[in-house]
Amino acid sequence: MGSVAAAIAMQGNLRALWEDSTMTVAIQRAELLCGTEEHCLAVNVNTNAPQALLDAIYEAIDDGSIETWSYDEDGDFSHTTSDGQWEGQAWLHPEVATEALVLTVIPPKGGEITQEAYAVYHGRFIEMLLAHFDDSFSKAVATAQAADGDLIRS
Repeated sequence: MGSVAAAIAMQGNLRALWEDSTMTVAIQRAELLCGTEEHCLAVNVNTNAPQALLDAIYEAIDDGSIETWSYDEDGDFSHTTSDGQWEGQAWLHPEVATEALVLTVIPPKGGEITQEAYAVYHGRFIEMLLAHFDDSFSKAVATAQAADGDLIRS
């Protein structure tokens, strides 16, 4: 194969790889964010309009459409239930990235996040997205294990 043909083939392969793995690209971007943050990737949401999705989540919480999530003055999300079981056990801090909404986990001040709370916050946030915003994103991924810097106790 000539050098021009090889370059065209390589370009086509790279484009296909990128198009087939937009979540991988978004995760890599999130991991870059993680390198400068105290806490690492928790939830990554692949979307063409991350700011619009974030604004829609805040609006749905404000108008009562979403009752099991709240947010604080920093815009960080906390899971709230009628019995208060999960409230204040963690926060998800949103970051708008290119084609992704990235949420990093933040423990309570001076504390740690239990493995169960880590799982609940990840799973229920994605559940909320699927229930209310399924047409606003294509994929959502949560890390299975805590990343370096996440304060988790079993």
